[in-house]
Amino acid sequence: MIADGVRLMHENRHAHTLSFGPGKPPHPGGQGGSGRAHPGRGGRDLRSSPADGRALGQAHRRGGLRSLKAKKRGRPKGGTLLPWQAAQIVRTITDRTPDQLKLPFYLWTREAVGRLIEDRFGIPLSVWTVGRYLAQWGFTPQKPARLCL
Repeated sequence: MIADGVRLMHENRHAHTLSFGPGKPPHPGGQGGSGRAHPGRGGRDLRSSPADGRALGQAHRRGGLRSLKAKKRGRPKGGTLLPWQAAQIVRTITDRTPDQLKLPFYLWTREAVGRLIEDRFGIPLSVWTVGRYLAQWGFTPQKPARLCL
């Protein structure tokens, strides 16, 4: 059974190669897979194994053809502030305290700034990213003043 250019596992359990449909080479230049096809094999070697076929078959049984669609790879994008948003945050943390903004913090910490950014703009940022932003904006960590009573 071929659907969307991918040969799926069938009853015979031997259909473990990938097919890319008529007239569409799998890789520019007509080579197989990632361009590492062995010479003399005419692009038939796509570096797939029976385990790859089993995985395809299992994915198809679990989620249908949608589960076989290529998914976005790599590190997730997002979590960046626009320049006007950054300027607004800098202005806010220099002019006000978290307490004045009804945040559950007494001092501006990385967590407090992250919460402010998420509340204002709906952008969730990790504590590490907030720390990098604060360093970029010229804010440095300070030791709290110790009071002797």
